[in-house]
Amino acid sequence: MPPKVISFNDSYVPDIVRLDAAWRAEMGDAFSHQDWTEDHFRLDLPGKQKLSRLALDENGRLVGFWSASIRRRTAHTHRVAVDPSWRRSGLGRLMFESFREAALSAGCEDMTISLTFANDAARRFYEALGYRLMFGVDLEKFVAATGRPGRVEHDRVLEEGRAYVIMRRSLGREEP
Repeated sequence: MPPKVISFNDSYVPDIVRLDAAWRAEMGDAFSHQDWTEDHFRLDLPGKQKLSRLALDENGRLVGFWSASIRRRTAHTHRVAVDPSWRRSGLGRLMFESFREAALSAGCEDMTISLTFANDAARRFYEALGYRLMFGVDLEKFVAATGRPGRVEHDRVLEEGRAYVIMRRSLGREEP
């Protein structure tokens, strides 16, 4: 039975934190340099309730999440994780499609995500969904708009000893 994808619900935050911590333990700094707590996932960001997605199995157990918010007509993804038993099942794409539809209905023009430079598997996944690396002036403008201290070098942002990339996808009606 395929999982059910629903909008964000605060009652699942403890489960989200557990899944996020397991993903971070497996991937290490290739996933993120920072552990997220319940406070991170409960933070009230613009559009978060509308965009963020949860995937539940037939028993109502959390098997995936997609955390996002709206920044200047852009749907920005913060974190994504899938339970190991559901990987390569199409769950990531299913959550993405639900997220994309929510972003369209919210009037967003594009979607972005930041990834550690070392996370090649995630980069390939997002490329398959139609995301492309930002670089040069576009990347410099993006970083400046966030107010973060990162320094841009071609397609990388260097910040506090870490390197990451930003990927963007247009929200046109075309399929990836």
